[in-house]
Amino acid sequence: MLLRTKKLENGKLNRISGSGEIKEITIKEDLFEPEKAKIELCFMGEKFSGIIELTKEEVENISNEFTKKLKKAPSAKVMKFRK
Repeated sequence: MLLRTKKLENGKLNRISGSGEIKEITIKEDLFEPEKAKIELCFMGEKFSGIIELTKEEVENISNEFTKKLKKAPSAKVMKFRK
C-alpha cells in the first residue's frame, strides 16, 4: 500500500509519503444502529503507521466507483506470436 498525505507545519504544507501494508481490518457495528457501522484499516510502514476509519456509506461509494471504472475498461486480449 502506498500512502500519501499532507501536513501543515509552521505555516508550510509538507507532503509525506510512504509505503506499508495493511495489518488488520476491523468492523465496528452497533446492534441498535447498524447504519452507523465503521470499518477501520490499520496499517504499518517503515516511517509511520495509522488507522483509516471509513463509514459504511464511504465504503459503498468506493465500491460503486470501482465497479463503474472496471465496466468502462475494455477487455484485454493476449496475443502470442511464433517466430
